Amino acid sequence: MNVLKIVGVNSPLLEACTFGVKNPNVKPIYEFKDGQRTEKVIGYLSELVVLDRGPLFLETLEIRTEFKISAKASETVEIKVDNEKTKIYIQKGYLKCSLWALDVVKTEEGK
Repeated sequence: MNVLKIVGVNSPLLEACTFGVKNPNVKPIYEFKDGQRTEKVIGYLSELVVLDRGPLFLETLEIRTEFKISAKASETVEIKVDNEKTKIYIQKGYLKCSLWALDVVKTEEGK
């Protein structure tokens, strides 16, 4: 059985959570063509801390955005998941997720 057919991202659950910004815009994400990295930046990786874990079994979360997020470290945010760009994949035997966000919004506590 192909595990990738049964595993997915629960967007409503993630969008209902509040996150603390750990490291905004940590590094650029480059476009790859024919297996080679180009110099074209297609997005930015940011690290978030899960503040209200609820049913999440995560402490931190890496998100990718096509834009630099405006929130600073320690501010609180909510995200809108980009289901079209988000991908689940297997790398070196481990299940991985490339989680893309359409929007990152500061919450009232974070403003």
